[in-house]
Amino acid sequence: AATLVRTKKMLLPVAAAVILFIHGAQSGQSSLNYFMDNLLRSAPKDGFELRDADFEVDVQNDTVLEFYPFQLVNGTSMRFRRRVQRLGDCRTTRSGGANVVTCPLSFAGLTASYVVESESPAVANRRVQFFVYEGQGQMEVAVTPGRRTQMTAFSLQSLNVTMQKMGSVLVHPEVDEIFAKKASENVERTLWEVLIDSYAPMMRGAVGGIRAPAIIS
Repeated sequence: AATLVRTKKMLLPVAAAVILFIHGAQSGQSSLNYFMDNLLRSAPKDGFELRDADFEVDVQNDTVLEFYPFQLVNGTSMRFRRRVQRLGDCRTTRSGGANVVTCPLSFAGLTASYVVESESPAVANRRVQFFVYEGQGQMEVAVTPGRRTQMTAFSLQSLNVTMQKMGSVLVHPEVDEIFAKKASENVERTLWEVLIDSYAPMMRGAVGGIRAPAIIS
């Protein structure tokens, strides 16, 4: 079954939307942007699981150095269809008979959540939320008339995450502040891995299922 792309007026299968674009439903710069917007919005999956992570928070209490080990488990990331977006205009170049469409991407607005576990009996398990407030990358798609399209490159330049404020104290304010910083750093790494190892291959497969009947102008 074809993946559906929501437009202002109707739903189109993604392949049909791309064919309309290639045949000239839009032209020039707007057609390149239209092409990439449809690809991103029609991603087969909107979320991915995140690997577990663990770290320690240590604080000096008088003459005693206290350690608080934490684990982030059951992680999920969401909102890829809505929040992986084109960042500015796409551009096209000719390479080996193909039209190569290169588009800058934004990852701002992606969300993640984890269950926090601790070996300390004083720390209750809870789910915490994270938010990508800045992230940039690039996708490159090669379109050759009569052949299937190919995603030839996907890269990340930056990814910055913050933890949403918890509704109640986890341990105490000093520990909680360090926890939020270290947890966000770990989520940046796990989200980066998901984008490169899961999202990019998924989009490569989706793009490869589209046959281009004409040259992008």
